[in-house]
Amino acid sequence: MKQAISFFLFALLINATSSLHAQKLVACESYDSAGKASNVYATWDIKPTGSYIYLHYSQPAALSSGAWTLLIERDSTSSGKFITHKKVTLQPRKGKNWIVNDAFFPGKGKYKCTIRWNGQVKATTILTVEVKNDMDDEDAEDTYYYEDSEMIFCKSVDKDGNTQGDATSFQLGTGSKVTVSVYIQNDGKAFKTKKVYATIYKGLNKVKEYDLDIESDWNFFSFKHTFTEAGEYTVDIYNGNDVFMNTATVTITK
Repeated sequence: MKQAISFFLFALLINATSSLHAQKLVACESYDSAGKASNVYATWDIKPTGSYIYLHYSQPAALSSGAWTLLIERDSTSSGKFITHKKVTLQPRKGKNWIVNDAFFPGKGKYKCTIRWNGQVKATTILTVEVKNDMDDEDAEDTYYYEDSEMIFCKSVDKDGNTQGDATSFQLGTGSKVTVSVYIQNDGKAFKTKKVYATIYKGLNKVKEYDLDIESDWNFFSFKHTFTEAGEYTVDIYNGNDVFMNTATVTITK
């Protein structure tokens, strides 16, 4: 009997350990539309003014509904004592088994990052962040280059990049359709790419892909898409080298 109980407890331990390792929180430079993180590091160089780093959490099963939070703690003096830097409420996409937060790291130190679901710790990672004074801000091969970019949904965009009718929700009109302009700007900096890939999703389903030709010295561009069904849609933007640029969500109502 004791042997059976010991085996049962051992099996529970193995299962718990496997589950823990299956849940991952990593820091990465980019991720694709399927949620796969790339260029994952534990040590990062940032600009003197601070930089954004993607914190990417994944697990085998789809994320359950509930309270998902990200806690970032900082040890700026290497004393081993972490002090709360920021707490973020996360909103997972329905059916996804991963979630990403574009977190700002303001300076040198060690950062402890923890994902919780309904108060339960799901995964933790510790990052070492160093300040590098000579970082190249003009490297378009890096997602950091687009960290200040913005995506806006609107009714129209003129030739000077002025938007009209900005909104995050649009209503289907005559013929059960509505055409929305998607505007992307890079905070005055050139995009440094001649090709842009835009993918529109409704939940887990890919609705449309656009291959857009732009000029490398442009700092804004736009395209139009006609929606024919109500729902929540996500638009992901990558440059010609498959570097992530931006993502945003728009709601279409009846």
